[in-house]
Amino acid sequence: MNEAKLKLRQSYNLRKLNINCFFKVIKLWKKRNDFRVFMIFRLQ
Repeated sequence: MNEAKLKLRQSYNLRKLNINCFFKVIKLWKKRNDFRVFMIFRLQ
């Protein structure tokens, strides 16, 4: 029982970590994308 709880908690923490990384990447990508769109508008 205890071991199962520990495993569940580990997998939960891992998922939380992955989700945080995912959101960071999305934020960075959106920032870069906005910058690229801005540059394209400036070049026109």
